[in-house]
Amino acid sequence: MFWVTMILLLLLGFLAASSRFTHNNAGLKGAIDALEPASPWLGLGGLGWGLYQLIYMLLHLGVFRVDPLFAIVYTLSTLLLVGLGFFLGYAAIARVVSGGPLQGWRDGLAPKRVSMGLTAMSTAILNIIIDAVG
Repeated sequence: MFWVTMILLLLLGFLAASSRFTHNNAGLKGAIDALEPASPWLGLGGLGWGLYQLIYMLLHLGVFRVDPLFAIVYTLSTLLLVGLGFFLGYAAIARVVSGGPLQGWRDGLAPKRVSMGLTAMSTAILNIIIDAVG
């Protein structure tokens, strides 16, 4: 479960912050353009997995007592995963549910897209380091 979360965080973070990386690298821009059509479905997967992780953490609150640093960073990572999953998956969500407060939530996240992506990648790397150190 840990590695699925970290891979999704890195992937969604990279997609969200892609505009920051593609200025000088044409090869990278081609790879991102190939992933772009799948980003709503990757976002939905990230949203679903993030919600599952939040529910799992609520059912296992004892981890905060055993390893508080890991639990706090993992909770932040899960919240970022839910936010990025919603933002990137909104195109697929809008096909089923249009308008309402969801559009306002997405518009509120839009200016934070790149910073959320960079933060998601950073927290994924931090989680991997914390897990490796033990």
